[in-house]
Amino acid sequence: MGVHRIGPCLALVLVALVAVSARGEEAQEGKVLVVGKDSITILDKVEGDNDTYLVDAATKITREGKPAKLIDIQVGDRVKIVVGRPEKGKMVAKEISALPPE
Repeated sequence: MGVHRIGPCLALVLVALVAVSARGEEAQEGKVLVVGKDSITILDKVEGDNDTYLVDAATKITREGKPAKLIDIQVGDRVKIVVGRPEKGKMVAKEISALPPE
């Protein structure tokens, strides 16, 4: 009987994992190191490495909760970046939420 109970639970877990990976979204947090014309580089808070993300016209950007442009983000700002699907082998920022340094 225990096997029948595990089966449906395992199926739900697998469906949830597939749904998350199908969206291709994850969030990264860190400190802004470089703001380029169409990219942003951060020091990843978790992994401690530098990550660069492409920023395009579809990227939603906010600073202190208000709509912003990439040029409004300052070196040293704390950011949370929702990563979209890779484009041409590069990570693309779907959303950037910035806050001033602490």
